[in-house]
Parts: sequence; C-alpha cells; structure tokens
Amino acid sequence: MEKLREGDAALANELRLMEAGICRTEQRILEFEQKYHLGSQDFIAHYENDEMEENMNFDEWIAALRLLERLREKVTLCDLCLPRRSGRSYWGGFADKG
Repeated sequence: MEKLREGDAALANELRLMEAGICRTEQRILEFEQKYHLGSQDFIAHYENDEMEENMNFDEWIAALRLLERLREKVTLCDLCLPRRSGRSYWGGFADKG
C-alpha cells in the first residue's frame, strides 16, 4: 500500500509540473496573440491557407499550441489515474461532482 501512495505522490508531482508548463505555455501563446493582434484559431486558419509568411515566431507559436494540447491531454489522463479524496484530486484541483 505504501508503494501505491508513493506512486500517487509521484504522479501528483508530475501533474503539478505539467500544470506549471501549461501556465507558461498559455502565457507564451498570449504574447504571440497580442504581438500579432490575432487569436490563435485565426492564426492557424491563415497559416494553414498559406496566408502568412514563414518566420521563426510563427513556428514557435505553432509549437506552443501543439505543446499546450499535449500537456492538457497528459494532465487529463494522469488526473484520471489518481484516486480522489475529499472532492479534490491529489494535484489540488477539484474533482468533478457529476
């Protein structure tokens, strides 16, 4: 049983790290949106239609969007693996009540 708790604690720590990564990535995406006065969804649409010039900032923006998607997927999967206690998950978020 102790090994299970250690595993849960390690997974909870990973979740905290991923959440921090999500926050940093969201901030970076917001910086691109503000710099180019364009929401990410509109940017992707223009980029996919070859309406945007290729540049390093756009490559970084796309990479940040992909990273954010992957991090969110991992958080969702990991959070489902952790048992719930007192309506809260181990990583500090509230468990769904529905």
